[in-house]
Amino acid sequence: MRSKISMMMLAAAAGVGLGATSAMADYTFPTYNPSSYNPSSQGWVGTTWNNIDLVTFNGGSVPVDTYIGYNVVYNWTKLPGVGGGTYQYNSEASMAFTSAPVTGSSSTLTGGGTLYTAQQNVSTAAAPGAGGSYPYSAAVSSATTKTNNQFYGGFSTNYAGGTDPLYFNFRQRFDSTGSGQNANWSNISITLRTSLTTPTPPPATPPTVDYDFGALPGSFPNVVMSPDIALDGASKKVAWFKFTAASAMAAHDIFSMGSTILGSLGGVGDTVMGLYNSTGGLVGSNDDYSYPAAPWSRIGVGTGSGHDPDGDGPLSAFGSGSLSSLAAGDYYVALTGYASGYSFGPGFDVTGTNTNAGTVKLNIVPTPSTMALLGLGGLVATRRRRR
Repeated sequence: MRSKISMMMLAAAAGVGLGATSAMADYTFPTYNPSSYNPSSQGWVGTTWNNIDLVTFNGGSVPVDTYIGYNVVYNWTKLPGVGGGTYQYNSEASMAFTSAPVTGSSSTLTGGGTLYTAQQNVSTAAAPGAGGSYPYSAAVSSATTKTNNQFYGGFSTNYAGGTDPLYFNFRQRFDSTGSGQNANWSNISITLRTSLTTPTPPPATPPTVDYDFGALPGSFPNVVMSPDIALDGASKKVAWFKFTAASAMAAHDIFSMGSTILGSLGGVGDTVMGLYNSTGGLVGSNDDYSYPAAPWSRIGVGTGSGHDPDGDGPLSAFGSGSLSSLAAGDYYVALTGYASGYSFGPGFDVTGTNTNAGTVKLNIVPTPSTMALLGLGGLVATRRRRR
């Protein structure tokens, strides 16, 4: 199966601009509900692209202006109880702004005319528009419902408004039900932006830390390990770790090997991990390194540590990470046992749903390092897409 790695590069959410008709002002369309225009679907969204003709929907025109970006806010609910219906993820929501409707169900856009921007999932950055790139935000989650999900970013080609055609296209990237219907999108609010500024993260109180690695240099000789942190599956479901990157880190692995907590599907050491910066921005997340043989979580940084987790066993070395690097600064890692419904949101907002008692451990593996210090092995290079 496909690797289930949900990496996220996030900044804090930005507010939706108010509609206006004067020059150089953001413009917000009326709220859109797909089920209102296609009652037979009840708003369920699958892998086939859905389209909104925004100009027609808006009464035939959009205020003339130079729009260089967008903000999309919507509510999301997974389709319950159909086949693999528990496996949709709001992080697999996809959207594109184009001058003609996108057709088909491929990540490679068919039709569409002028492409203003596209996000194939919420972990893919939007193309920069005039005025610079604009961060976007959405939580990584397997939760049943997520409200106020957001896409926002810059257009690669400016939109002029008026009667120039503009389509909002949206879909889910993965059909886990086999039914073609996967998730409900509702209360879709679309704002066209005339200016792009990096949003200021909302105040976030750092979590109480269970173990602090202290300051780590850009390179160090051996793996550093936390002690075992006990979770009780009730009042304490999430363990928090902290480390300070004294300089940029670009060849490391953050790994939960050595955890013993039982995942909800029975995997020993089956964890999920979220990495946060000092302001509560979610930098990245991961479920499994290689399930079911190796259910530990791994976030790779830069070229990765380059080490084989089981020594001279059958596995190849760690490959490059999904994060290009980590800048100097404070970082927090949330670690919890896997169970459906977990989520990593901005502002250190972590929901742990595993009710088993057990321990978790965090390792930071540099290049070079001595993986044998972990005293664990037997990983098998089997990757999976879904549970």
